Amino acid sequence: MIDRLLRNPNGTTVREIWDELSCDDEVSQDTIKQELQNWEETYNCMDSTAGLRNRRRVWKYKDPKFTIFQQEITQAEFIYETINELGKSKANPMYMMLKYYLLQLTRSRENPSNPIITFQYRQEYEGNQIDTMESIADAMFNRKPLCVRYKDYQEVEETLNVHPYHLRQYNDRWFLFGWSEADQAIRNFPIDRIKDVRTIAKEFRPCDVDFDHYFDDFIGVSDVKTDVQTVKFKVKKGGEYDKSGSYNYIISKPLHNSQDELMPEGGEDKDYALMTIDVKINYELKMLLFSYHENIEVLEPLELRQWMRERINNMKQMYDEE
Repeated sequence: MIDRLLRNPNGTTVREIWDELSCDDEVSQDTIKQELQNWEETYNCMDSTAGLRNRRRVWKYKDPKFTIFQQEITQAEFIYETINELGKSKANPMYMMLKYYLLQLTRSRENPSNPIITFQYRQEYEGNQIDTMESIADAMFNRKPLCVRYKDYQEVEETLNVHPYHLRQYNDRWFLFGWSEADQAIRNFPIDRIKDVRTIAKEFRPCDVDFDHYFDDFIGVSDVKTDVQTVKFKVKKGGEYDKSGSYNYIISKPLHNSQDELMPEGGEDKDYALMTIDVKINYELKMLLFSYHENIEVLEPLELRQWMRERINNMKQMYDEE
């Protein structure tokens, strides 16, 4: 956090650092000032001509690209140490991908070439939104509650206290999960709709949620307060544009971990497969099913089948209009 503030072209003051960190009496402003002076003497990295702000010295690096962490261990050394640790976690493919991505970063310095691994990301995640994610991550690691100014998709703005627990990416979008004091419940916030975030001097509410399993019963990020239901659907095995329909795709990339294929009562059907998933019915599930258009037919539950029928009829009317 302090390193990021010192890289800001406008610099920072000891009081601003103290406020940003939401320090209590155990960490005094004199302690922060002494640490900055130690860095200045040890690394000769501070801009002594930065001047004053509100009669306090402005502290900032001479070079905005400087970071104190590079002085302790080079980026390459850190990456290689991280790679070695990731090599111990071969059971999770996520760690394998990260391992090779880090290798790519180190080798690109010496021999720039086309990357062997890329990730999809939104161009909008830059500038202020990156700072927002960094502030949230810092607050999570340091167990600090946040004051979040948030604007929903209807442009309704609210400011509320949130105890941050988890960051998750879904559908090319990042979400913060935390305890909302106003809602007295876990709530998610799309990062791109957070307009401002700052730490506050309050006691942090410990997390009692296991996020390794929090998402097990639903698709996406919306945990609706309903029971898990069995969704039964037929998947087409052949189609006009795809000879296998969506069957082979859904077999290789299941809609949900609970996906199961059933044997139809009359025996195997050459045109359709019968499948089920056990999930909460939320918006993301509906959009996922809808994305398979005529290759999937929802059979149960009846309210979900009715929802699909209404949307299909609405689309038909829209496209029938001239």
